[in-house]
Amino acid sequence: MSGQSAEELSWDDVRPALGRGVTVDAPLTPDAPWVISVAAVPRARVSGDLARLAARFDGLRSLRDAAEAAGVSVAPTEALAVVDALADAGLLRDDDADAASPGVGVDRPAGTGRATRTRRAGSCTEIGGRSGAGRFRYRPPFTLQWSLVDPSRAAAALARSLHRRAVQIAAVVAVVALAIAAVVSAVTGAESIVAVLAGPVPLTLLPVLAVAVVLTGLVHELGHAVALAWAGGRPARLGIMLFYFMPAFFCDVTDGWRLGSRRRRAAVALAGPAVHLVLAFVSTAALLAVTSPGVRAALVLYATACAIAVVANLVPFLALDGYLALVAITDTPFLRRTAMTAARRAIGRLVLGVDLHQGARSDRAPLVVFGVFCVSFPLFLFVWAALRLAPAFLELGVVTAGIFLMIVALFLGATGHRIARLVAESLHRRAHACRVAAGIVGVAVAVGAVLLVPVPAVLHAGFVTHGDDVLLVLASPARADQLSAGDDVVLRTDGIALRPELGRAALSGDAAALVPVEAPLAAFAPVSAPGLMAPAWGIPLTVYDGAAVLPSAGLADVDLGRTVPVGVLIADTLVISPVRVLLGGGPS
Repeated sequence: MSGQSAEELSWDDVRPALGRGVTVDAPLTPDAPWVISVAAVPRARVSGDLARLAARFDGLRSLRDAAEAAGVSVAPTEALAVVDALADAGLLRDDDADAASPGVGVDRPAGTGRATRTRRAGSCTEIGGRSGAGRFRYRPPFTLQWSLVDPSRAAAALARSLHRRAVQIAAVVAVVALAIAAVVSAVTGAESIVAVLAGPVPLTLLPVLAVAVVLTGLVHELGHAVALAWAGGRPARLGIMLFYFMPAFFCDVTDGWRLGSRRRRAAVALAGPAVHLVLAFVSTAALLAVTSPGVRAALVLYATACAIAVVANLVPFLALDGYLALVAITDTPFLRRTAMTAARRAIGRLVLGVDLHQGARSDRAPLVVFGVFCVSFPLFLFVWAALRLAPAFLELGVVTAGIFLMIVALFLGATGHRIARLVAESLHRRAHACRVAAGIVGVAVAVGAVLLVPVPAVLHAGFVTHGDDVLLVLASPARADQLSAGDDVVLRTDGIALRPELGRAALSGDAAALVPVEAPLAAFAPVSAPGLMAPAWGIPLTVYDGAAVLPSAGLADVDLGRTVPVGVLIADTLVISPVRVLLGGGPS
């Protein structure tokens, strides 16, 4: 009966029905909440009486009959308010949608429904995440999941052993011993560890490391599953996914929201990073017993990868394990979404003079600040990673430059779409066009002021040694047009993680001094492959300071003797240089 209010409808006239895929899930422990889910994704935590009432919403019973069947003592106005709240949350079947989709839900007499607002449900979750049905599931904006197995039996079997006191004590002692051994190993072998991280990765090690990192990701997800089973929940799905175009494993531990203990929910979220941390301890401690240079390098690189995974997973501004632990500890579902809404609301009021989320709860300053970090951190992370990786992508040729440009275009397109949507929402809410224009100009001026900050202009290239000669090497001769004889050059190692300075040199010539040479792969990317050479162009260098013996190849940063605005540097690195490579001119 669309459009009628609680005063106009009797609870004998209302026959609510839960929407498709909506379930009422009982708590796992006495102190845990009941949960209403959409396609197994928790959408609301409710009291026992409300849950029992909602479970009787089948579209056939009147609201009065549903309350009697549930054994719930509730006043008619309170029951109607419950229906309105569930309808506003998109948890009840919509009459118009049902009419367009016959066969969905339970048939009921026409005109007995309650007005609802349809919403896209189940698009986001706090732990694990799952939506839709079947083996393939999509989660906006850029996640596609493929379920492979049900890990519940294996996780339950492992969890049972962890409930034994002796096993718990042995596990704690083992982890502490590994941590101590890892610290001793890192201190005593610091020089060799730094040497590995400051050098290129042998090409033969890359497949081994890739397999190890992938399998560790699987063990990471099994850690979540075992932790949930230990806490009394049931992990539902284990599979692989494309997460922002990157392959990864996932384990659905959404059942953790039915746990009553915040500490146990946090333990489920942190179990994955704990697995990576323990494996980092194991590989670092193993250096004490290994003497083979190749094996030591593999152990150092693997330990570093695990340590980076721990840090990355604990960043609370992305929807990763650290954020999920924060959600569990604060007992605030959808914290990130709420914080970003608060940030958008604050920005809308301050910049555009309009409330973009009318009716939202009061926005506290800490929530707004957290939301701003959640919104801006992915942008910062992307720009930092792109600037770091761009030289290798662009120097390796047209294919890698094209991939780099495609990723940049997708990211910029998504960012531009969000900004355009923010402006459109402001105008839709009847914001004054002059105020919106003034806000946009103000933001543009502030951003422009930052982007105009001057930074030294540096050309990133490589160097090679031929006997006593040292050459600056470029993948494209077009880049030499920016060089002049006498330019200062900083020579560095092309390390996978560290790039310490080796020495300083000066260009002995300009573009006219270019000669064709063969350069090792390490001159362009942090990978070494003896015997594998790439065609390049070289200019002689005069080394005047630094190590007496240089490696066969490394990085070279040429100071061009001028400054450029940081905005120009970013635009050149992310867009202009990749386009130049695709057009055959080489990166600028």
